[in-house]
Amino acid sequence: MVKKWLDCKERKPCPYTCFKVVDVQETSEPPPEVKSILLDQLKTAYFSPEYLESMAEFLGWKRVKKDIIAKKVPTLPNIKKGDFGEALMVTLLSYFHEYQIPVPKLRFKIIGNQTLPATDFLALKIDKNNSIVEVCFVESKFRGYLDKYAAVNGYNQLQNDYSVRLPNILTFVAERLYECKDVLYESFRYYMRDRKDTTDIDSFHLGLCWERESWEESVLEKLEENGVNLDILTVSVVCIGGIRNLTEEIF
Repeated sequence: MVKKWLDCKERKPCPYTCFKVVDVQETSEPPPEVKSILLDQLKTAYFSPEYLESMAEFLGWKRVKKDIIAKKVPTLPNIKKGDFGEALMVTLLSYFHEYQIPVPKLRFKIIGNQTLPATDFLALKIDKNNSIVEVCFVESKFRGYLDKYAAVNGYNQLQNDYSVRLPNILTFVAERLYECKDVLYESFRYYMRDRKDTTDIDSFHLGLCWERESWEESVLEKLEENGVNLDILTVSVVCIGGIRNLTEEIF
């Protein structure tokens, strides 16, 4: 259904030498079914459905909504936009690129208007033996206005987070996989041990979730001028008309 709303194509030929570009554009207004998918994606980004059901058995849904859900959902517009952009990128990477997102990072907020440090999330590709064949470090930026340096800022975040010996997002994900006894924990542990030899499976993705009328190619031109040292960087340019209104509607 998402593919009926958005068209996702790698730009060929690509005018940039430092990164690939994927253009994501609307082919229609988002139908109710797509809005339901986005709503479900946002819900599961914040909460485990099983956890909420378990708590509701003891507290009742009214208390769960008031004392648990309401405290996790942001009220500040900028936090809403950032969270929605992250959830939208999870949706796109899952539907169009067949990645798995092992840990929904937004679940680990304590309060709704909190921002979490480090790379937004990891996306993995797994083979039939549960071995990790790709680890993608993902950063998203949501803009309802022209910001020529948004891509540069997003790239710098990716580079800074990745430049340390063991990026924080890796230890965060590893601990979560261990806690929930995920079958990927063993493969992820080997990946962390062998990181000196993992440059062939590490990749990077920058998602630019943008108000369509405010997009300018200068955003990517600034990134090219800045220079890119990370290998295998892909930039998704997601242009959606009325993305701010859509965000408020989904929330």
